[in-house]
Amino acid sequence: MLTKPHRDGAFTRTLRDAIAAAAKHHLTQSCYISLAITYSDAMYLTDRHDVG
Repeated sequence: MLTKPHRDGAFTRTLRDAIAAAAKHHLTQSCYISLAITYSDAMYLTDRHDVG
């Protein structure tokens, strides 16, 4: 995801917690999990190349 004004600390913490909860829902044994959310900077490119 690109950096956007609404993707602030509160948004990121809420997203992190939601992803962690969804992942834990599928775990069937005790374990540790790690999760990091990073945002792409302005130089990130998503593009499509069509041949023909």
